[in-house]
Amino acid sequence: MLKTWQLHELPARATPFTWTTLQVVLGYTHSISSQTSLGLLLAFKCLLRTGELLGVTNKDIIVSPDQSSILVRLGLTKTASRNPSSGTVHVIDTVLARLLSEWQNQVAWDAPLIPFSASKFRIFFQQVLSACGLQDLNLKPYSLRRGGATDMWISTHSYNLVQHTGRWTSERVMKQYIDDSTALLSNMRVTLSPKQRSFITLWQKISHVEPPASWQSRGRGRKRTR
Repeated sequence: MLKTWQLHELPARATPFTWTTLQVVLGYTHSISSQTSLGLLLAFKCLLRTGELLGVTNKDIIVSPDQSSILVRLGLTKTASRNPSSGTVHVIDTVLARLLSEWQNQVAWDAPLIPFSASKFRIFFQQVLSACGLQDLNLKPYSLRRGGATDMWISTHSYNLVQHTGRWTSERVMKQYIDDSTALLSNMRVTLSPKQRSFITLWQKISHVEPPASWQSRGRGRKRTR
């Protein structure tokens, strides 16, 4: 009976973050807890599960000397017994590397990146969504991993890169994960309010990212920095 129900009733999966909705959240969160906004960005870029994100400390993050890439040591993870490389994740991202390096220079060696317990983090997360006007999108902390994986695939069209970064043991499961997320995003429409745009502008100033082309005057091109 359970299998029959599952075949006919799709589960209510968390909506993936897009780069746009994530910037809204990052801009607002930075004004309250800058390191938490950095943690959300890390989860999105490194495809971290919520438990992995909450376990990351200063000593677990290694930024390359030229601040171009990051290595995050995750320790014993969900798939560690089946995937020996699942305990680390490596990404190339100059913005994330620079911000992480600045944070590391200001905190203790063993300081946690997310300064909340698991329960308080989830409460904080929902409060942020409400303040950002995104509370109706069914976004959850896990949406960071889902959105990051989808964004990486859309940007690179490399299933191998997504699977390696996200530490999936099954290519079939990973592809199903991506297909499901892209289907959810295809049905999602977000019209940014002036308040949400202001949060994005704040984040872009912090990360030195240029505004979207549609925000610029006609006749100007743009270079997209991620």
